[in-house]
Amino acid sequence: MKGTVTKLYGKACTVRPDTPLLESYECYLRGRLFENPKTHFAVGDRVEFDPVEEFHRHGASGDEDRLTGVIHEILPRRSALYRPAKKREQAPQLVAANIDQLVVVSALKRPTYKTGLIDRYLIISDRSELRAVLCLNKIDLGQPKEVERARKALRTYQKLGYPLILTSAITGEGCQELKERLENKRSVLVGHSGVGKSKLAGRIQPGVILTSSDVRRSGKGRHTTTVSSLIQLDFGGELVDTPGVRELGIADIGRRELARHFDEFEPYLGKCQFKSCSHIPEPGCAVKEALQNKKIHRARYESYERLYHELSTRR
Repeated sequence: MKGTVTKLYGKACTVRPDTPLLESYECYLRGRLFENPKTHFAVGDRVEFDPVEEFHRHGASGDEDRLTGVIHEILPRRSALYRPAKKREQAPQLVAANIDQLVVVSALKRPTYKTGLIDRYLIISDRSELRAVLCLNKIDLGQPKEVERARKALRTYQKLGYPLILTSAITGEGCQELKERLENKRSVLVGHSGVGKSKLAGRIQPGVILTSSDVRRSGKGRHTTTVSSLIQLDFGGELVDTPGVRELGIADIGRRELARHFDEFEPYLGKCQFKSCSHIPEPGCAVKEALQNKKIHRARYESYERLYHELSTRR
């Protein structure tokens, strides 16, 4: 049977079968996959599995029945989202699979939006070959002039082709437009802590709570297990809820690779005087010439410059 991983807790997961009307299965990796340290899978992954027994007793009371199965293959992914490797880790860690888009959520106030942070998430989406949608939340906290000022500041991204939605999880303004962007897509809400991602999710579908920072306790010895899940939306589509989203970053990107993730730089790359041009101090730089001719927005170039130096200090 084939299905989709909808919840992940350690090496066990819940799989939703492709066959309509069938209940979900609690699945485990087959021995050869479980024993292979290079085996990684995440919510959104497509898998092949075999049912192993009709029912499986759960809980101390033994009164809950679940269908169970064993995963014997993880199918090829059309997209994948990774977080950079931490200390002692040898490779980036898989966060979610087969995603359609990142929704980059910022706030008008508390905390105030920062274009530099938006740029980081756009680099992540570009590297992962995902669509990106910008969402400016908490517009109810500002006066009309403040909202318009923010809209103008973010207009550069609209000119680059990124949709911009202004929302309020309190009043509901803009939430219908956000729902239309989420409809029939698998999306990840990303953004700084406090921008209102969970409240937005609850506004577009009452009852939804993003619990990606929660730690669930289960098993012997009160072992802690973080849970990742896919939340199905009533109007079509899914939200990814996973703790790994909090750790997304660009630390694993080489500084020479950085310019390729700024879309407006693309027409000028490879046209500089020096082949190894960093587009910062060198003469004869096509990117800096485009900046002077106002074909590249200065704030975006300055963001590139800051990130380049930041990546340089990590090498």
